[in-house]
Amino acid sequence: MASASNSGLHSASASSQSLLPPKDEQIEALKAIGVDEVVLAINYQPEVMLNFLKDFETKLGIKITCSQETEPLGTAGPLPLAREKLIDGSGVSHFSFSTVMWRGLWRNKINAGIYLLNPSVLDRIELKPTSIEKEIFPKIAAAKKFYAIVLPGFWMDIGQPKDYITGLRLYLDSRKKSSSKLASGSHIIGNVIVDETAKIGEGCLIGPDVAIGPGCIVEAGVRLSRCTVMRGVRIKKHACISSCIIGWHSTVGQWACVENIDNFGRRRSCL
Repeated sequence: MASASNSGLHSASASSQSLLPPKDEQIEALKAIGVDEVVLAINYQPEVMLNFLKDFETKLGIKITCSQETEPLGTAGPLPLAREKLIDGSGVSHFSFSTVMWRGLWRNKINAGIYLLNPSVLDRIELKPTSIEKEIFPKIAAAKKFYAIVLPGFWMDIGQPKDYITGLRLYLDSRKKSSSKLASGSHIIGNVIVDETAKIGEGCLIGPDVAIGPGCIVEAGVRLSRCTVMRGVRIKKHACISSCIIGWHSTVGQWACVENIDNFGRRRSCL
């Protein structure tokens, strides 16, 4: 049984909840190593997540099951809530750990929030808000049943929107080795990823460090840099956006200038 926290970014980690562009890549990475079902704990805007996940499930060919919280349950509480889904075959299959060395606790390392758990751990967790790091892991460590590995690549906490923008830069930089997933052309500067369903107008200048989500419409003459444009956003002619996260189905008006806004929320308009 695999588990992951929802505020970290790693080049090969699992994910839950937000599913911004790096998160999509993480589910694709699980699919690539043989995982056929992913269980996500969700509580924030579940209707948005469910609609998105249905499309993503079909596109990727992996079963995505959701366990919906009615209140925030911390990093451990969602596990007993999803007990039936986890025990009934939603765990990891075809994992190969033959080249991975598990060791006792490491010092001077950061917790990347990716956990491989024996199902018996669920018996230690009550269905209430619980921290797996502060309340559950110390007990497992005391029983000398706690191990760790050092992962390759990078890790960064993206629990805050402003940190996500920095994390996106690191993520896109890591994609250089598989440049087929990065956009190219005379209108692209640096590392940019654009969903295949997005439409980009003439005379735009995009980059560096930009992610454009599904169904977005970027009209002519738009300038984008260091930003994430989420699903269904429309950016009208000659708008300029820098260092922002533009939320689902928002609209940025013609000639508008939007800068240094960590979270331009869902369905907002700037006309």
